[in-house]
Amino acid sequence: MNARGASVLGACVAWFLSAAPFALDAQTFAGLSRAALAAIPWIAYCGLPRALGDSGLRAVAFEIALFLPPLALGTWIDLAGGMARPEAASISGAALGFACGLSLSARLAARAAFVRDAHAVVWALFVVLAPVLAATLVLGGASTFGSAPTWLAHASSLSPLGWMCAQLAQDSGARATPFAPLVLVLVLTLIGFGARRASVRTEDE
Repeated sequence: MNARGASVLGACVAWFLSAAPFALDAQTFAGLSRAALAAIPWIAYCGLPRALGDSGLRAVAFEIALFLPPLALGTWIDLAGGMARPEAASISGAALGFACGLSLSARLAARAAFVRDAHAVVWALFVVLAPVLAATLVLGGASTFGSAPTWLAHASSLSPLGWMCAQLAQDSGARATPFAPLVLVLVLTLIGFGARRASVRTEDE
């Protein structure tokens, strides 16, 4: 399977995970934000490091067309369940910004091997590892380790995935702004543009 085929297959699997909760009984996810629930698989998938050369930017539009309906449906359910409009807009808007930025940065970074590697390291450490490790310590090892260290909690707060997981509670009151995760997405995008400049220089030579 070529890089494009693998990318489409991965997007379809992530879409299934994003849409599957809507096929289950509504009480299964009572008290959870459906928009955040739909966004988590999308955010987890879209920033995956791509195969070298998989830089088709049309795939970003394909992913938006694929995932926007579950996100919109989740937002509508949240509003119908009593969530305030500013909170619903914050979750759905942040999800769209995270996903577009992560998808674009991953595909831009795939144009040059060394930039792709740098992007993969930053993505793995701050987008995935930090929130997973923090959740493991707090939830899985709470009785042994207690709360996560301060540095790990701060690193987890940078993650778009960690931020979205924190928004799952539908009645969480005042929600944190997504400023820090958006900064990380911007950093990853700038790394991706470094690959674009590198590819242009290579072509000129």
